[in-house]
Amino acid sequence: MALITGAARGIGYLTAKFMAEQGTDVLISLTDPGWCRTDLGRPHAPNAPESAIPGIVVGVFVDDRKSGRFLGAQHFAGMTLEEAVKKAEAEFDSPYPA
Repeated sequence: MALITGAARGIGYLTAKFMAEQGTDVLISLTDPGWCRTDLGRPHAPNAPESAIPGIVVGVFVDDRKSGRFLGAQHFAGMTLEEAVKKAEAEFDSPYPA
């Protein structure tokens, strides 16, 4: 678990650094697909790979000018894209100033 936490912190740092270098026209969000039944996740993983799709693509469609969200894809499983975007904008705030 510590390795994953360290990696997540490193990605968060790189996201903030990239945002600072590129300016406000570049929006970046991180997505965790969750534990899915894949070759890596193995057959006993609780989520089907397709359950992560709304959560993976939602960051592309959120248009409120806030970078740095960490979106857990399984929070959006079973939603339409419109529902997922509304939820992401309302419930997943950016840790960085706009």
